[in-house]
Amino acid sequence: MVLKIKAYDLRVTVFCYLFYLFVWPFSSIKGQTFAGNLFNRTNHIEIPFEFVNGFIVLDVRYGASRLPLKFIFDTGAEYSVLSHEEYALLSGVRFGRTVTILGADLSTRIQATVTHDNQLNLADRILAKNVDMILLAEDYMDLGRYVGFPIHGIIGANVFSRFIVEINYKKGVIIFHNPQSKSIRRKGYVGVPADFLARKPYIQMRVEMPNGQAFTGKYLIDCGADLSLLMVLGSHEQLVIPQNTIVSGIAAGLGGNMNGYMGRVNNIELASLKLPSPVIHYQERPDSSRVDLSDKNGIVGNRILSLYSILIDYPRRKIYLKPYHKRVRPIPIDKSGLSVIASGPFLDRISIGQVLQNSPAALAGLQSGDVILKFNGLSTRFWGIGGIARRLARKEGKKIRLTILRDGRKMKFSFRLKSYI
Repeated sequence: MVLKIKAYDLRVTVFCYLFYLFVWPFSSIKGQTFAGNLFNRTNHIEIPFEFVNGFIVLDVRYGASRLPLKFIFDTGAEYSVLSHEEYALLSGVRFGRTVTILGADLSTRIQATVTHDNQLNLADRILAKNVDMILLAEDYMDLGRYVGFPIHGIIGANVFSRFIVEINYKKGVIIFHNPQSKSIRRKGYVGVPADFLARKPYIQMRVEMPNGQAFTGKYLIDCGADLSLLMVLGSHEQLVIPQNTIVSGIAAGLGGNMNGYMGRVNNIELASLKLPSPVIHYQERPDSSRVDLSDKNGIVGNRILSLYSILIDYPRRKIYLKPYHKRVRPIPIDKSGLSVIASGPFLDRISIGQVLQNSPAALAGLQSGDVILKFNGLSTRFWGIGGIARRLARKEGKKIRLTILRDGRKMKFSFRLKSYI
């Protein structure tokens, strides 16, 4: 059996590693059982999360020994993933058959293993037992680079798809609702046309392209991706490369690279909101018989999703969105041209990952690999990756000052934020 895991690397915007495991059905991966009667005393269980640099991070006690690990919560992943083999060995899980993962270039093959009897404890409120997970022999995902601390895996739909799942970005909680409950508050929520494929939720969304033509496409709700919208070129007759785009690396890491483009659309309409002129990404349609993209036009990520509370009724296959505000300002975007990642053996340094050509950061002389010592006069430990990324997306004209370490030398740089697309 061959699965496909597509990994999105950080270029100018941060991308999550997106687990599009839709090549062939994976019937050997099952759901889970839950300890006790989850909804004996309540119909709603709240689990807190950290929203770090565009990722939903959960504290999880893993295995019978309750190892304290951190996982990304991802509605775009059908299966749960553990990226550290040593924890599976310590927990005594059963090892099943070997599967092959296709890399980003759709040709490189990476071995993984299906493990059984994994145990996940969420905030001491939900204990999922007998969970089947995909175990990676190495931490190919390396998600800790993007949040500043180790990430040990992904919690996918095989854990939570029996519930009604509510994601409240404003309060920082995920609420697992009893699907039999009649007390779920839906005031202010707007039902959107939805479809489910392999336990993954898709919504229909109207996008007006730069040429003024609009169409309604089908997009995966992927809360494991820090982007606004990724559209697959050629998946619709209106989806062609528009003018005024720049080449941008999209996929990298798992055995190759996949390039794409960065540009804008006129607007996006979703659940009573019209989002003006957002920056989006275009991906070349993969040329592979293994990849089924029928009726799918791309993904919508956290830069748009976090404007709403999201209610996904998996059992009834319905999706509801509630906007936090009636009017929306433009979605913040990077105006520096650089990306930042955690580096060092303990992820305790912040470095420059990529510098976009002809961007403010590039024109100032900054380079990939520079270690940032100070950002606007303060240590990077004060800001963290998320704090730096937010400030690089502020208003045009804001001055950014960096003290960096390059080849053993401290150097100072400054530039002003400017939109480059």
